[in-house]
Amino acid sequence: MHQSLKKLGMTDLEGKCYVVLHETPRLSGYEVAKRVGASRPNVYSAIRSLLTKNACRVIEGEHAKYEAVPIADVLERYKEEFLETEQTLLAHLKEQKAQAPVFYHWEEEAHVQRIIHKAVRSAQTTLVLTVWAQDLPPLEAELVAAQDRGVTVIVQVIGSCVSALQHVYFRNEEDDWHSTERKFSVLCDERTAIIGSFGGELVPAAVESQHPALIETLKNSFYQDMILKQIEYDFNEELEEAYGENYERLLYHMMYEIGLKI
Repeated sequence: MHQSLKKLGMTDLEGKCYVVLHETPRLSGYEVAKRVGASRPNVYSAIRSLLTKNACRVIEGEHAKYEAVPIADVLERYKEEFLETEQTLLAHLKEQKAQAPVFYHWEEEAHVQRIIHKAVRSAQTTLVLTVWAQDLPPLEAELVAAQDRGVTVIVQVIGSCVSALQHVYFRNEEDDWHSTERKFSVLCDERTAIIGSFGGELVPAAVESQHPALIETLKNSFYQDMILKQIEYDFNEELEEAYGENYERLLYHMMYEIGLKI
């Protein structure tokens, strides 16, 4: 029981005094000291502490008498104080936000190829890639192996080539008109994203991350490309009539009439 009273913030002597006053109300400090076997100065100090904690009360008279506050009342007060403390702490010490995933930067073709192969080998459910035709052969064997173990492998190829993969979709090279580098992207299990480039005037490089922003960007780009490809297949003549071959009139309008030169 004394250990339980200690959990309420009472010292060992305060707990003994409280139990004595609980068992025999209206005792003087001298009488409490005799019952607990401690010096009167120490007992009076303990009783004063119990008074400040609202665990006992004084009955004034010729000689002050003391009695314990019922334990139910003491516990109720502690509950109220705990709830107040809880609300204060929750209001001021909010949960820390999770640390943002790191962006890893890789340079040189050997390092870039290594992280792509690592992602392909670690895939468990899905792999979505966009690569140029000349960059697919080094990955083909491991992509087929991933496909054979049940991973859904979807590859968008810029250019043309022959592939043993089940889901391969081709884009014309002129669709990728922004730069001379051969850009690529890899989305593994919707949890790891890699984007980068080979060739051109830049050193081969890539960024790898599990950041949701990068993952969502690749997912949105993939779905937009697939939806647009299907629309082009179904309405090719109508699109060419409205916007010109390869959207030339639409691109001209956006770049030169609106000024969206990005």
